[in-house]
Amino acid sequence: MSLIDTAIKHFLGRNFAQAEAITHALLVGGSTDPTMFDILGGSQSLQGKYLKALQTYEAALLAYPKDEGFWEGWSLAFARLESNHLPELKRSCHRLLPLRRAELGHPLLTVGMLAEGWEMIEADISRKDLKSSDPIRDIPLYRQGQTHIPKKLLIYTHEDYVFSGMGDVFLMWRYFQLLPTLAKEISLRLPKGMAGLAKSLPFEVVEDLPPKRLQEFDSRLPISLLPRRFNFKIPSQPYITRNSALVKVWQERLANYPGLKVGVCWRASPTIGKCRSTTPENFSRLLNIPGISFFSLLAHHPQAEADIRVLKGMGAITDLAPYLTDWSETAAATQCLDLVITVDTALANLCGAMGRADWVIYPSPGLPEMRWCGPSWYPKIRVFTAGSPFESFERLWVDALEQVKCELSKFIP
Repeated sequence: MSLIDTAIKHFLGRNFAQAEAITHALLVGGSTDPTMFDILGGSQSLQGKYLKALQTYEAALLAYPKDEGFWEGWSLAFARLESNHLPELKRSCHRLLPLRRAELGHPLLTVGMLAEGWEMIEADISRKDLKSSDPIRDIPLYRQGQTHIPKKLLIYTHEDYVFSGMGDVFLMWRYFQLLPTLAKEISLRLPKGMAGLAKSLPFEVVEDLPPKRLQEFDSRLPISLLPRRFNFKIPSQPYITRNSALVKVWQERLANYPGLKVGVCWRASPTIGKCRSTTPENFSRLLNIPGISFFSLLAHHPQAEADIRVLKGMGAITDLAPYLTDWSETAAATQCLDLVITVDTALANLCGAMGRADWVIYPSPGLPEMRWCGPSWYPKIRVFTAGSPFESFERLWVDALEQVKCELSKFIP
């Protein structure tokens, strides 16, 4: 049996230390077989040696830059490393930068390399535009460094692009006040349910734009590129203001509930992955704290009704979903609560955009996503992380929620 076959046998038998030793020796000896990189990186990751795995996959990518499996392995190792490894993460990103791959966009932003990260994101958008038949792509893209001022500029989100989810719109909303400097006339297309929050903006805001109207525009700019267009300036908060009339309605609606009023949300959108959500059983550990009235802010989610039934069986909670018909209602509701505790979802970004000092649960063993990494984006938001690279996501949620419960108990005399 060859050494390669022996290494594969050890790996499949979960003898990762032996598989690592054999493949490392083969690669040091000059082997460039991609299978060796795969087994070595996998063995290191499965032993929790994420820094070594990062370096292995980095070497693999420099040799095989188009291998999607190597990018996935590198990204996993990157996500598992903590802030004390920030110098190594930056160096790895820098060495892979010449590959100009879209996969580098978010990691570059996470380690603070904003210019390089958004350059990768813009390059990815340009590549996707070339492959798309969407008529919006026929409008010229407003380019970085462009000196010509468009007559009519369309700002929009698109599901094919990064930073185009609901939460991302709230993140980028800070730049909307600067949009009039880009063109003579602006139109902003927002996802459904958001236009009510944008009534104070000094330009057209729509949730639906008929195809025949696209010919009106001589330039377009996805919201995901706004930070780069404005040289990464981060305008101060709050930049989403409340609707006073709606707030008054919510004040009356919640007036008779006793104690501290806390809004909660335990699930993110099902389209962005399970790792950002937890179960109602996990979240219920917060509900037995006396002196608090809890309110569910989970709306328009396929599992919301079933989750509420579970939570009501474990503690007192009031479901506000029937009233949360759009984001302006949600914004007004939060203004009448003492605290919002939420997972990493659009609600968390809305709270940050309104300048609220709310709590976000982000149970990750590695560096949080860019917006939660430091005070620049949402300075008043408090982020709860937990765990080590060796823990399961289930254990991470339990640890993070226990931290939240401990801190929340301090509010009660």
